[in-house]
Amino acid sequence: MTESATAVREFHDDEYRDTHNDYIGWLRRNPRGFVLNLKTQKAAVLHESGCMHIADYSDPDVSLTDKRKVCSPTSAPLKAWATERGITWTRCGTCFG
Repeated sequence: MTESATAVREFHDDEYRDTHNDYIGWLRRNPRGFVLNLKTQKAAVLHESGCMHIADYSDPDVSLTDKRKVCSPTSAPLKAWATERGITWTRCGTCFG
């Protein structure tokens, strides 16, 4: 099951307790989705949802949502989300290589 192409979901540890697990669930339901990984409040990197930089959940002691993740099944809503907030983004060199 995938989500609406215009749906944007945010995941961050400051939001609620199970954010990390919910984010992993989103990645699994959206294997062809996109994720903006916020490095700072005004800078982000755009990844495909399977990228090793944002999807390696093999270490149970590491939270993947320590930095805010903004996710969508397509990239256009993420680009609009970033523009509305004055966030500059770049593409990941690994997954968009």
